[in-house]
Amino acid sequence: MDPSLWSAYYYAKKDYRATLLAKASQYQKFITNQFDLARTPSEFWRAVNTARGHKMLHNPIPPDSCYMEKIETAHLYFYKRLMHIPSCTPNYALRLELNLSHNSLEICKAAYNWVIKILDMKQESLPKICLLRLIALNNVAPDKPNWIQYLKRILQSINEVNILDNLSSHHLKLNKERIIHIYRDSLRNSDLERYSHSTACQIILYKTPTDGLPNYLRSCPQYLVVPKIQLRLANNFNCNISIDKSLINLNPMQMYRYCHNLAAETVEHFLLDCPLFHIPRLTHLQPIEDLSPRMNLVLILDDQSVASLKALHLSLRESAKLIDDKTCDFCICWNLMLFERLTLLLSSLRLLHSFRRCLMVTVSSRLEQTSGSLLVIRWTCMRLVWPTCSLVMIV
Repeated sequence: MDPSLWSAYYYAKKDYRATLLAKASQYQKFITNQFDLARTPSEFWRAVNTARGHKMLHNPIPPDSCYMEKIETAHLYFYKRLMHIPSCTPNYALRLELNLSHNSLEICKAAYNWVIKILDMKQESLPKICLLRLIALNNVAPDKPNWIQYLKRILQSINEVNILDNLSSHHLKLNKERIIHIYRDSLRNSDLERYSHSTACQIILYKTPTDGLPNYLRSCPQYLVVPKIQLRLANNFNCNISIDKSLINLNPMQMYRYCHNLAAETVEHFLLDCPLFHIPRLTHLQPIEDLSPRMNLVLILDDQSVASLKALHLSLRESAKLIDDKTCDFCICWNLMLFERLTLLLSSLRLLHSFRRCLMVTVSSRLEQTSGSLLVIRWTCMRLVWPTCSLVMIV
């Protein structure tokens, strides 16, 4: 290629990157302003949904479900970062807890509306000719994206693929709301089925297809909402609990660190069984003695009143303080032990130095009687820094 063309391509690519960076910076300012203006929980969640919807407009229609899963994971990661939830939290549990719709539902709406818009065009228009040709294709190679085939798979999953047999915009408009409603219910029922049989979630709460946004997300401030969501979405691999400026990390894959009971670091043991947190538990949570710890845990996490969230927050705050005190005591004991070992080591080194001086005096006296021979002297330093030292001298 001509060098001038390469130069033009380089500068065009540089300008395009600068444009993308400017748009990304502008979008970041938009989200920041939305969150700064949110003074109440309802305004906060409205800002979150607005930001997500604004970002959703830039998504293309994926040709396959694997791309759809990647886009879904990327979008839900935004909420996980917002709530300090581990990335290994199941996506279906997060969608049910925050009443989020699938990205595939939004893309299905966009694809359906696009088909209606094209069918309203004239018969000789190029988009309509291309659409009819794509619909007529029965077999498509995997390496050739075809968004109509993706729409067909969506309609086939809800047994409505025959709706494309009648390519009339009026017919599609009449059935639009019904198709979207059926697909939305199908996705939500799929999430409910996976959640009810989940082996990744620690706590399975009762949920129905008609559940909306939980009440505590509408009426409680964020500092009360975050630990509640973290506990309700706790998984069997990692769990974070954010209390003020403290972070409690629980790893259910290992034994509990804050007591001598041989139990895993689960939310149930942390809230209801650990003897270290006995006082905060009785003071604030007040579990029912006649019920099992599992039932008490479900009742505590399923209670969405403001008083219950405040009691849970106070209990977690006192528990975090006890953990900090225990960690501080452990650090003090560890430092004292290190100081004792260091003192012992220094005293041993002093003994070694005095022994070395005495040995050199002995060697110098022996050298007067020995000449032309190899003198090798070895000694052991009581398993210290140098376990064996050698002195080789040729006279």
